[in-house]
Amino acid sequence: GMVEVAQGSVRTTANCALPLSSSAYRLFSPLADPAHLNTEILPAKDIAEELLEDLLDDELDELFSEALNVLELIYSLSPHSKEFEQRVMPAEEDDFISDRAAFSGTDRDFEVARVAHYKRTNYKLAFEFMARFVKTIEVMLDG
Repeated sequence: GMVEVAQGSVRTTANCALPLSSSAYRLFSPLADPAHLNTEILPAKDIAEELLEDLLDDELDELFSEALNVLELIYSLSPHSKEFEQRVMPAEEDDFISDRAAFSGTDRDFEVARVAHYKRTNYKLAFEFMARFVKTIEVMLDG
């Protein structure tokens, strides 16, 4: 996005826009390979962490309010439903066997398992990245 803004392809900095010809656009496609996405996320995560340190609270809110609100809701509802918590919280461990020779199943089964593994891994990375900005406090009055 920033490169396209700098080149004049995108004429605003107030909104995020990715030209269809952008290499970043392929990462946002529903058909993007989760393994490729994962290799792009890992180095970008460190850069994003550094950039976010310089943002003010209102800038963080403008950029990430939806994700932060979803996490706040997750943290508020999880203590009340273990089923909900199991469905939305990232898995602590992943039992995917990345060695094709050690995987017992067809090539198709391996590919399905590989894609599912990287989707879980990417979800966990995104969840943990955003979770650092959410702190919830429960206050009970006259309770």
